[in-house]
Amino acid sequence: MKRLHFVLIVGITLIISGCGQKGALYLPEPTRNASSK
Repeated sequence: MKRLHFVLIVGITLIISGCGQKGALYLPEPTRNASSK
């Protein structure tokens, strides 16, 4: 489970870094809130 969680975080980070603000806009708020925690 930890490995999958790590992969998801890395994937989201790469998407945000690659798309910039557009990537952040595509992410739903619940996902951003979960990432903050």
